[in-house]
Amino acid sequence: CSSCSAGTGRSPGPLRARRISPRPARGLPVTLRRVSERLEKVERLREAGVDPYPRSYPDRAKIATILAAHDPDELGAGEHSQWSYRIAGRLIGKRGHGKTVFFDLRDLSGEMQAYARRDALGDEAFERIEDLDIGDMVGVEGGLYVTKRGQLALEVRECTLLAKSLRDPPDLFHGISDPETRYRHRELDLLANERTREIFLLRARLIAAIRGYMNEHDFIELETPTLQGLA
Repeated sequence: CSSCSAGTGRSPGPLRARRISPRPARGLPVTLRRVSERLEKVERLREAGVDPYPRSYPDRAKIATILAAHDPDELGAGEHSQWSYRIAGRLIGKRGHGKTVFFDLRDLSGEMQAYARRDALGDEAFERIEDLDIGDMVGVEGGLYVTKRGQLALEVRECTLLAKSLRDPPDLFHGISDPETRYRHRELDLLANERTREIFLLRARLIAAIRGYMNEHDFIELETPTLQGLA
């Protein structure tokens, strides 16, 4: 602006857009350090030509549908590659065992385990899976597998990062118990508490059913303020 250059007598040069690099993690508080570390991962992916926020992941199945379609006791432990699926969900757990990584995905319908092997995927793809963080949105394609504990899982053939989470999620095992946090941060409440997700799904279905009934009987819906400051 002209006021910025009035004291120098020089006209300002053209504005140039620049990418803001993540700050060095050293010396930052824990929360900011974790955000900085995740931003660095995003930058590394972009430098490698990988989009950390792709726009779509089509032809995926609901986890509940897969779990309902197969009985692990009947299948028996081991690979069952004649069935192949694509799923997408939030990463809620990850465990590494040498050249194998096990991780848990959750979508709106349920939870399912996936496991990746270095020898099957190659070093680059396997290391990207190792680099995933809890809270990331991930897409997985692979064949059906039954673990030694009798659980259905997917043996990863392809793993796609769908959205990089830049902050650590709340405790996904115990959930959030503080009422003020739950009501002020509904996104965290929905992320951490299964009961809250069930209530919101029930509410959405109830409102849709009422709206459907009213539409069938020629009612007209009018938008009015939900909260009114005046009595």
